[in-house]
Amino acid sequence: MQVTMSEMDAFIHEVLDKEDLVYRHDEENHAFRLQMGIPGCKINGLTIVLRLLPDSSDSERCMKLQSVSTINIGADDSCMSEVGEFLHRANYGLLIGNFEMDYNDGEVRFTICVSTEDTFPGFEMVRDLVGLPPAMFRRYGNGLLSVIMGAASPAKAIMTIEGHDDDDDGEE
Repeated sequence: MQVTMSEMDAFIHEVLDKEDLVYRHDEENHAFRLQMGIPGCKINGLTIVLRLLPDSSDSERCMKLQSVSTINIGADDSCMSEVGEFLHRANYGLLIGNFEMDYNDGEVRFTICVSTEDTFPGFEMVRDLVGLPPAMFRRYGNGLLSVIMGAASPAKAIMTIEGHDDDDDGEE
């Protein structure tokens, strides 16, 4: 089943409207931009951009949906290695999506990409592209901040998040 860019665009509008989400649509770039808070997290802003990615040989055919979510705080040179380790530890075992850090500017983001090559995504899949990033930052955001601020090692922060907080932080 081939999904066209216009079909997918209309479907994304339908899902976001049904969920009563406020968004800006960039028709030219096939993108939807949402601003959200993250309840239960000290990080107070999340930007989610949903992009429709066309087939490289047929620009009318939608091949993938991508969700890229960024926060308003990142790593600087003094903590980039620690933040990178924290994000690697957070990614371990994740089934959907992953954290990334840009080593040029310290931007931290959570990304998800799903294929639409052979199937039309359901309502739940699109809702997950919007709902999973805030959930991931709610779970890992305060630990990320503790590593950025130097208050916890990456291992200790992850162990605290995952409920294994004890005196041994796994470091020698």
